[in-house]
Amino acid sequence: MTAGRCGWRGALFVLAGFVLSGCLTPPVTQPLTARTPHGGFDAVLMELVLAPSDSGQPLVQAAGLVPSRPGDLAGSVTDARWFAQRCAALSPGTTGASGSEAMSKLDAIGPFLVGGPAQGRADWQRDMACFGVQPAAYFTTLRMLYQAFVTSAHYQALRGDAGMMVEASAVRAQLGDYTPDGPVALRCTQDRAGRAILHSVVFSIDLASIEWFPAPASLRASGGTRDDCPARFLVPGN
Repeated sequence: MTAGRCGWRGALFVLAGFVLSGCLTPPVTQPLTARTPHGGFDAVLMELVLAPSDSGQPLVQAAGLVPSRPGDLAGSVTDARWFAQRCAALSPGTTGASGSEAMSKLDAIGPFLVGGPAQGRADWQRDMACFGVQPAAYFTTLRMLYQAFVTSAHYQALRGDAGMMVEASAVRAQLGDYTPDGPVALRCTQDRAGRAILHSVVFSIDLASIEWFPAPASLRASGGTRDDCPARFLVPGN
């Protein structure tokens, strides 16, 4: 096993609550799957937002990681409330560590984040801090997942569709999901001409298989992945 591969697996297994033998473990005091007063979770949602063709930005940027739904909230917080309010839906005062050292390094990795470093900080605080997830684990894993996608055949297929009208079923199949209620959601907006435009792709990723993302085996259906695209839409990009 190479050092680079060890670092990739090590970072992801720390996020998932495991320690990979032979890899250095980042100083995470409470991994994602640790039990907290709010329960735990075993899947996360990652949204990749497509940039308009004239934006000068990469074709896709990451919009954070969100627990698909904490397992112990049933009866106290509905799915709709969880996805609308995230950590604010839980008991007050449950913020994470400041993570100033990790946050200070965000400027170097900000370009892959929607909204840049400032929005990345806000996303971590809103979505993960209440579970005790440290910034180092959050941002390391988010970057690794992003890099895994943009170096994959899935991304190349999406790039090949840029500027074209495509079938939703074909795009979903390219991303490893063949069912509208599966682990991949396609989100659309409209342009001034009324055409449907692919805005983002949301993946539901199984923490137990997160190191294999974006392979289909790393995905699992969960709350929060609901299509709102029509049968045909435009993929932005040049």
